[in-house]
Amino acid sequence: MALPDTVAKPQGETFSILFVCTGNIHRSVAAERLCMLGMRPGNPVAVASAGVRAVVGHPIDPLTAAALGQLGADSHGHAARQLQPAMVNAADLILTAATSHRARILTDVPAALRRTFTMIEFVRLAASVTPIPAPGRRGSGPSSAELT
Repeated sequence: MALPDTVAKPQGETFSILFVCTGNIHRSVAAERLCMLGMRPGNPVAVASAGVRAVVGHPIDPLTAAALGQLGADSHGHAARQLQPAMVNAADLILTAATSHRARILTDVPAALRRTFTMIEFVRLAASVTPIPAPGRRGSGPSSAELT
């Protein structure tokens, strides 16, 4: 499920992730498609990508498409999109390929500070968090007794 070009988000508890790079034909779209590949069916997450200097309308680069195919991700149906402030405003989490992309977003939309990270920053932050199992699922995280 992709985010629209406007501020409107799907209703309900949908969480939206926006990946950003320069042209939106390599890194951000690869991250988008790999993220979608890792989602469980029915997960209420919308994933999209855009570029700060997008090659608007272009498909995924052939080498990137081939790499995605080898990893089992779908590379079809992509058209590069130019990043718009409305996309940033609509996203719950913005992950960028480089610090320059993060800086560009925060220059244009300063209110996005607390939800905009480079992918490397986010991976490092996420690695330090103890996972909590989803309700009704057993897992390796703390029990509900440990959390209260």
